[in-house]
Amino acid sequence: MWIESEKNPWIRRWAALQSKKGRKEQASFLVEGVRLVKELLQSSLQVHALAFLIDRDADGGSFAALADLAGLRQVPMYHLSARAFAAVSDTVTSQGVIAVAGIPSSPAIGLDDGEETRAIQPSWGYDAEMGGRALLLDGVQDPGNVGTLLRSADAFALKRVFCGQGTADPYGQKAVRASMGGLFRLQVHSGKTSTEYVNAWHRQWPQGEVWVADAAGASLCSEAVLTGPVLLVIGNEGNGVSPGVLSLAHGRLRIPMASETESLNAAVAGSILLYEAYRQEMKR
Repeated sequence: MWIESEKNPWIRRWAALQSKKGRKEQASFLVEGVRLVKELLQSSLQVHALAFLIDRDADGGSFAALADLAGLRQVPMYHLSARAFAAVSDTVTSQGVIAVAGIPSSPAIGLDDGEETRAIQPSWGYDAEMGGRALLLDGVQDPGNVGTLLRSADAFALKRVFCGQGTADPYGQKAVRASMGGLFRLQVHSGKTSTEYVNAWHRQWPQGEVWVADAAGASLCSEAVLTGPVLLVIGNEGNGVSPGVLSLAHGRLRIPMASETESLNAAVAGSILLYEAYRQEMKR
């Protein structure tokens, strides 16, 4: 289907996905770029539409390959004029392809107080290979940091990430790009407070431990036991982990450093801790 006008209803609808409000209302998000769109089409996420900038192909064959993948999944495809495409794209130099993907519904996690019968469902709370291992982002505001942490979670075999209130939207374009496809393979929860997520996780994993990243923490990450059910918490870039979550934590982890650097970037620190937990789990 050919779309020329930036005022076309489909273009207006897709352009609205540049805002968090629009993404929430439509339960959809944008994925831009040849590599990311390919990974999306190869994932289990629902894909509502695929849009190409007319007469643009990054390498002379990538569009055809994406069209083949989309065809196999029966994804509707559109060709857009430069004006229409620009209304949807948020990049300065686009590769000329955008997909509209569905935000998956979060499985029930039993957040209602006192409802023990509605505890976290087994499908949410158990991974055969890495049972109980999860990541909580507690007010991580930079979307680049959020996306990088999603990428690291995927790389180090975590399947579940909680984004507490105050954390940047993991489905925003910057976070999606920074995740490099990791977002498509994770179960991401958002919309609740960090303490609600900690309590919900603990109801399913009462024997599990909550560890927070803290440059002044008493425990070295290499010496703490990070195997089994573990919830790792990365806090706000400026203020760290919130007091409510700290009160529920079993300990604070610090990363040994040789220099006088006060602290590491949230995404760097989180990635190191995720690797350390993965390393320990692999040695068991």
